[in-house]
Amino acid sequence: MKINFVAIDYGAVLAGTTAASFCVQGILQTIQTSKGENADIWLQDFVIKGSFSKVYIDAPLSLPGAYVGKGVDFH
Repeated sequence: MKINFVAIDYGAVLAGTTAASFCVQGILQTIQTSKGENADIWLQDFVIKGSFSKVYIDAPLSLPGAYVGKGVDFH
């Protein structure tokens, strides 16, 4: 059985905390962005190159207030 998925834990865009886990020959692999690296660009490139059949994302269920004009905290 071929497992072709990636699970993503999305962190702040430049914090170096975005990570992705996936299986290679039955062994779970994990990679992570570096601090200062743009996680959006990194993630888009990784997912496109990986041609995964499923992508699972762990992300907030709600947006911080700064996204809707209530304060300055985006985290």
